[in-house]
Amino acid sequence: MSDGDRDKRRNSREDKEGIMRTENYVTILERYDGTLARILDRTYLRLRETGCSPDEEVSAAVTYTVMPVLLYFVEWVLQQAKKEGKRRLYFLARDGYLMYHMAKQLCREYGITIECRYLYGSRYAWRIPEYHLDWKSCVEKMCLGGLRV
Repeated sequence: MSDGDRDKRRNSREDKEGIMRTENYVTILERYDGTLARILDRTYLRLRETGCSPDEEVSAAVTYTVMPVLLYFVEWVLQQAKKEGKRRLYFLARDGYLMYHMAKQLCREYGITIECRYLYGSRYAWRIPEYHLDWKSCVEKMCLGGLRV
């Protein structure tokens, strides 16, 4: 058997194992939290429809393994905002895009009346007000690279 044939068999076996793991995650999620499973199903379908991920198995794995953590975080943020009497939440551009959509779905699912908005702006644009409010500590950050800010 050639090395190429061995690689194909190994990849095929790993693909099947990956699909089985994802299906197990989906089953666990459905038993644990049906609402979460429905939201993740919608998210997964949106990913597939928009062609965000060319690899269906990767899309499924990310949707059903990584995204529950993010979704529970967004749910916690909404509950905290509700407890503190907040009426509106802003999700900042780029990093908050996915969380914004999750929050809107959670608000619909659970009847939460907090308004969720997506706020466009660059990291640089957010630094200017920060500099105004706390100039001394911001001077130290001015020359940092983008990843360290």
